[in-house]
Amino acid sequence: ERILEQAPCLRRWSIACELPGALELGERLHKRGIMASVGHSDATTAQVYEAFGRGFHSVTHLYSGCSVLHRNGPHREGGVVEAAFLIDEMDVEVIADGVHLPPDFLRLIYKIKGPEHIALITDSIRAGVADVPEGTVVYDDKEGRRPICIKGGVAVMPDGKNFAGSIATTSRLVRTMVQRAGVELTAAVRMAALTPARMLGMDAEIGSIAVGKRADLVLYKLDQPWNVPHHDAVSNVAYAAQQSDIDSVFVQGDCLYKHGEYQTLDVERIIAEAERRTKRLVG
Repeated sequence: ERILEQAPCLRRWSIACELPGALELGERLHKRGIMASVGHSDATTAQVYEAFGRGFHSVTHLYSGCSVLHRNGPHREGGVVEAAFLIDEMDVEVIADGVHLPPDFLRLIYKIKGPEHIALITDSIRAGVADVPEGTVVYDDKEGRRPICIKGGVAVMPDGKNFAGSIATTSRLVRTMVQRAGVELTAAVRMAALTPARMLGMDAEIGSIAVGKRADLVLYKLDQPWNVPHHDAVSNVAYAAQQSDIDSVFVQGDCLYKHGEYQTLDVERIIAEAERRTKRLVG
């Protein structure tokens, strides 16, 4: 309750649903309109089924931090991943950076869940917006005690045995689904925009281009060869030389960035709009 009071704009919460008190928290969040998501969980399929009935309607970054196939001696029981596939209405998040999950896994998830129940997420750390080169060491804390290495287009722990987050941008997720998983562009965009908006209960305002919705748009240069994430030295230099794969940015219908140049900004109006949206979330 203290966290909910201090963070009234909270939209989602990942919880290991098998832990004591988790189901009760899921019900409480669901009643408040906050998305309860099964995440970093070692739950069995039966436990996820129960959690679904108590307000857990999504799974956080499927296959990452999720149990698969529990064994009890010679017996087998499904985990979070199997439950996510079996429950038709269960939404799933997917880190489609091309590293966390191989193309076959992306195709499998898409085949079972479809674009209506998949949200593409970056799970990106701060280095994801900095175009950091291979081999860079960044820190996950202000004190500089937890080093993370950028290697192979992803953040990994110093020993290289586990991922430590992604450095992907949303455009990379769309490219990965189209170029490596063979998904239609329209479906990939839906998974990056409309489905996440619907999961958060915001699809009446954002997520697609429609009359009455906010005209917050980003135009990407998806067909440019330097934007394909190979993560080698040459690609890094080429990408940096091109600045970004973003062509244009529109907020509320106003063009703020176009063809590599910032347009005239009405700073006062932007601040006022930001304050209005913040009050709406808090209120």
